[in-house]
Amino acid sequence: MTLKSLCAIALGSYAVAEGAKPVVELSIASASTPFPAVSDAIASAESSRAAALRQASAEVDQAYKETLGQASVTLGNTIAKALGRTSFANIAEPTISVSLAKSASDEAAGASAVKSVEGKRAGAAAALVASAKKEFQEVAKVVIAEFERQVKGKASFLRFSREINVRAVADPSYATISGLIQGMESRRDSEEARLRSQILLRELDLVRALNRVGASALSK
Repeated sequence: MTLKSLCAIALGSYAVAEGAKPVVELSIASASTPFPAVSDAIASAESSRAAALRQASAEVDQAYKETLGQASVTLGNTIAKALGRTSFANIAEPTISVSLAKSASDEAAGASAVKSVEGKRAGAAAALVASAKKEFQEVAKVVIAEFERQVKGKASFLRFSREINVRAVADPSYATISGLIQGMESRRDSEEARLRSQILLRELDLVRALNRVGASALSK
């Protein structure tokens, strides 16, 4: 093999090596505390939200107790009237009510968005509680009317049931302002879903309790 051939082989090997360059993959990691102004706004909003939702939960329970107390008396009187009795009293067990007594320009915009979004969601949560109180009254009216109809017609009482669908959203892995806000709203979704579940369970509890009250009244 000549020197020229050896040089050709060497140059060919070098060309192959040049063509097979190594690949380096880079990834961007989030800072330990990304977007501190936005993070602080979220922490403040979530602290206030937690207090507000605790208060909302207490209001739901209080509304349930008040509705049950009032509806128990109304149901008893309704059944007594339907059966031709002159009066009805003391079919409801006494209850105790308990109530509980909160880049820089991009970050500024993000913090403002947090306050705006949470303000709207807080208003929606308050409306949810107000709606629940009305629903308790409507559920009680339905139960009382059904008892009255069934007592007069001597038919069986139909049970009440409802279902709830709960939606869960995953957080993105890389921190962005929109991702932080989305994560905050995802947590609120879960918390409000628990509040809605509480309301639905209390509605079912109300129906069951009034059913027991009605059965007690009919047995007298």
